[in-house]
Amino acid sequence: MTPLESEFDLIFKNKGGRYINRNSDIQDLAWSLASSRILIAWIRRTEAHLPEPYIDIIDNIEPNAFATKSGSKYFIGITYGAIVIFQDIFYRMYSSKIFLADVGEQVKEVDADEKFFLRLTHMAQFALPDDPPTKSSPINDIRFFLSFQIMKMAFEFLVWHEFAHIIYGHLGFVHSVMGSFEIREMKREKETRKWIDPLISQTLEVKADSYAAIRGMDILEILISNPGMLSPGLRPYFNDWSVALKMWVFATYTFFRLFSNQNIATGMKKASHPPPSVRSHLVLAVAISALDGRNNVPPSRILSKLCVTAAAEIEMVFGEISQNVPDFTHLIFSTQDEISEHALFLGKHWNNVMPLLQPFTFSPLPE
Repeated sequence: MTPLESEFDLIFKNKGGRYINRNSDIQDLAWSLASSRILIAWIRRTEAHLPEPYIDIIDNIEPNAFATKSGSKYFIGITYGAIVIFQDIFYRMYSSKIFLADVGEQVKEVDADEKFFLRLTHMAQFALPDDPPTKSSPINDIRFFLSFQIMKMAFEFLVWHEFAHIIYGHLGFVHSVMGSFEIREMKREKETRKWIDPLISQTLEVKADSYAAIRGMDILEILISNPGMLSPGLRPYFNDWSVALKMWVFATYTFFRLFSNQNIATGMKKASHPPPSVRSHLVLAVAISALDGRNNVPPSRILSKLCVTAAAEIEMVFGEISQNVPDFTHLIFSTQDEISEHALFLGKHWNNVMPLLQPFTFSPLPE
């Protein structure tokens, strides 16, 4: 291993250490590493003062991501389990005859695995050691490449989120309070570790999500403006903001939907992360706001309706595939008064958190 690989392995040793390719996974993991490193290199072309974190894969089947530092060096670790879950979910969605029936030749696809989609209501169920889901991928080329593109957008969102923890001084601040640490993306249901004030932690998570959403819109704008970057079969799905944003919503909403079992009002203010439903809604709101002033963007009211419709479509499909009643709990959880008030509080709380981060930030903090 190189010196950086060895240091990464040591830092994350208690979580499994650095993943070493063992079999056919090598292709699946190679694209994830290449994609994440390209993202960071792209943003540093115009903002060279930003740190360049070392990104690698942790040998752990639990879907998670971490950002940490060692001395003056920064590290982002994505677990093997997170990559496998992303791949399995989006490939399996597009290999269903029901999902996006107007894309490609869905008649060639197979009947969906009902048991798999029933598990979408609770992420912990994916890691059952005695009954792992069988891999599946779309047969039709267009559906295969579109599923890969949407999976890539979900993965990019996760990488941008972790990068935000670094450049906005979140890591530096937490380090000043806690000493040795890491910021964990997916909280465990029973969190026992010592941590910073939960409302500060939730505010940091919301801002990291916001950065990821804005960068996601930047990438969409590049794809819309440069159709040659996509294969011909994918261009119709990224040729204007309406269809491209819908694809992005499929990626990010599904990502947060996987953790919908954590949409619990009781103890919400003491958790390290906001409820996933709150994060879903805030991410969509930030994305729509980030499109203001860009070329050929529909009015925000149309974009808002598009986002909600896309999210509802995902819920309808999950329900139909699993032969269950569609579950809109994740979509409507944030509309409860108590939950929406908490989301508004987190937005206002940013004014209190900003001064804490100023000594550690590498980039101007958003207002």
